[in-house]
Amino acid sequence: MSNETWKKENTRMYGVRVMNNTGIPAAMEKAQKDGHTTNAYIVAALREKLIADGYLSSEPEQREDG
Repeated sequence: MSNETWKKENTRMYGVRVMNNTGIPAAMEKAQKDGHTTNAYIVAALREKLIADGYLSSEPEQREDG
């Protein structure tokens, strides 16, 4: 299975555009300097918010192949 095929079957891409005057871009640059990737940081923040709002279970998902 090619990498592109795997991505299409197992992931979903979302685009986010953030205004500079929110302070978020500058904060993300600081987080990157501390070793966080933008994607991992955004996914973690999104997961926390979805759990807090009751849209996502805090239990880890079961893998279909595991």
